[in-house]
Amino acid sequence: MKKIYSIYFLLGLFITAFYSCGEDLTPVGPDIAEITHFRNDGPYLFYENGKLKILEVTKENTLNIREESGLPAGLKLDVYSDDNQLLFQVPINKIENFERPAWEDRTEYAKTFAVSDLHGRFDLFAAILKTGEVINDKYEWIYGSNHLVIDGDIFDRGADVLPILWLIYKLEFEAKAVGGRVTTILGDHEEMIMRDNLKYTYAKYNTLSQRAMNMTYGKMWGLTNVMGNWLRSKNTIQIVGENLYVHAGLSKVFMEREETIPEINELVSKSIYLSKEERKKQYPDIADFLYSDSYNGPLWYRGMVKTGSEYSPIKEADVDKLLAQYDVKRIIIGHTENSRVKYTVHCNADVAEEVARFYGYDKIPMTLPTGEATTGKLPFKLRIQEVARDIAEYCGFSEGMSYSFESPKVFDKLCIPEDSELRKVITISNPLGEDYSIMRTSTLNGMLASLSTNYNRRNKDVRLYELGNIYLPKSLPVTELPDERTMFTLGMYGKGDFFDMKGVCEEFFEKIGMKKKVTYDPNSGKPFLHPGRQANMIYEGKVVGYLGEVHPAVADNYSIGEKAYIAVIDILDVLEFAGFNHKYTGIAKYPAVTRDLSLVVPHAVLAGQIEEIFDQRGGNILESYQLFDIYEGAQIEKGFKSMAYSLVFRAHDKTLGENEISAAMKKIMNGLNGLGIELRS
Repeated sequence: MKKIYSIYFLLGLFITAFYSCGEDLTPVGPDIAEITHFRNDGPYLFYENGKLKILEVTKENTLNIREESGLPAGLKLDVYSDDNQLLFQVPINKIENFERPAWEDRTEYAKTFAVSDLHGRFDLFAAILKTGEVINDKYEWIYGSNHLVIDGDIFDRGADVLPILWLIYKLEFEAKAVGGRVTTILGDHEEMIMRDNLKYTYAKYNTLSQRAMNMTYGKMWGLTNVMGNWLRSKNTIQIVGENLYVHAGLSKVFMEREETIPEINELVSKSIYLSKEERKKQYPDIADFLYSDSYNGPLWYRGMVKTGSEYSPIKEADVDKLLAQYDVKRIIIGHTENSRVKYTVHCNADVAEEVARFYGYDKIPMTLPTGEATTGKLPFKLRIQEVARDIAEYCGFSEGMSYSFESPKVFDKLCIPEDSELRKVITISNPLGEDYSIMRTSTLNGMLASLSTNYNRRNKDVRLYELGNIYLPKSLPVTELPDERTMFTLGMYGKGDFFDMKGVCEEFFEKIGMKKKVTYDPNSGKPFLHPGRQANMIYEGKVVGYLGEVHPAVADNYSIGEKAYIAVIDILDVLEFAGFNHKYTGIAKYPAVTRDLSLVVPHAVLAGQIEEIFDQRGGNILESYQLFDIYEGAQIEKGFKSMAYSLVFRAHDKTLGENEISAAMKKIMNGLNGLGIELRS
């Protein structure tokens, strides 16, 4: 079936190679009756009647229970592994009213990393995320504005279920802060635990629930359990971009039923914690489909992988119907180990190698490539960003990346006044430290810090760029999500100057279809830029960015010992002017006439003012103009400069006569004379 994708990567394949959901395994670990002390577990959070109860087994194997009134500000909990290793701290940002993600979200992410069937193996889960460069060694999100998917079955078999849950909980907030996303899908082992089917559950969980809480492990995940409510807010089926995510799969029976995806998600959420009998009583029309032994529901179905008749394998024609019905290109599943690997999974090379090693190189058949080449269409914003990357790298810039979290001290380093709008920031309620306590409102600190690092490591010529977000609060204190804006930031020192940077920006504008003239306003008033060497970039009356030389005082603050230049373009501002539709105008049929002007110009007059007169007075026959020389020296009167332009005249319907060109030149000179400009003799 060419259109069904079963995604496991390293973690899913490794775990499911040893365990199958249909096997009758006894609980791993010692018998409950033999245990005289608790194994490391928790923290569990219970919230009821405004009281927060925190239950955990400490590294000394003792039970600790404490209560809080509501959610204390800045609450952080230590998360330990079963072998008493401190893994990370999790900030508790939310304990109630978890919102269900929209079942359909057409946002496209540059990268998506999907895993399934974690089954309590935190060590393997963390290893795969580190290998895929989703998290770092401190278990922090480093996947940027990309997408991580947990495709079901977090519970059972392993001894570190809670660390996995808390890591996912933590990564959700970290990813969202930088424009990324974490999607969690419910699997069959989530529903097994919630209905108290504990036959695969690690013994320590049963011990804690029975001896500490006087209830079964499944009941612990009831309506007062914070993590239980967080799990129940997750979807069973979810569409993100062009992918549909479901743990087990979608059957023909699913297609023939009238329930919609939102209805399925809601029903699972409402019924997952009920017993089998309660489910059948409250939801008689659908309980058997979702949870029964027929295994045709999205939590249990295996027919997208298995071909035996007992699995009711789906036909390719029905898969086509599903893909068309939900307007997706792929169905991403877990649940069932797939021994019929036929397709290429694009992922980190090390991960691919490990998958092949576990599966067996000798089992992979040798086949010739089939099918046809296809090209995916990126959203318009991402196409603009790709052009930005291409232009920057063509011009010798290397891509960098900096944190969205910063210190309030950066504003002083950038010489930004106390009353500046840039100082109105979103403060992180649970920061890792002062250096990461606010959401950035400018990308300059990250760029200048990178230039500084390179300069102090004696790299002579450095050119860097970044496509990163800033976060501008709509109100303080925060009552709604901030305005997230993607900024195209360029920085350099060494070879090159203001005009080189200006040329890179104009090349970018040209390539995204902004064909009209970009003007420059030197009165941009940026305190972090040199007062005489900065300008706002204006297109059709709108400021779309700025560029200039870094102010010497700011350069000193960042220990940059030579002139540095930066440019910042707001991607969202240029979107309304950009376009990739090019109109063919044909080759000119009539000759062009060139006139050179050598002008003596007052020093205060800018090139933009001169060119504005060209545009106003040159008429339809002025095809183009170009500044080719600027001179200040002994032959020019003090307070003046020499500027030389080449003007090209052409008519589209005839050959121009000398009288027409002379008339246009006279109008231009009259306008220039008004600025105190004369022809150089």
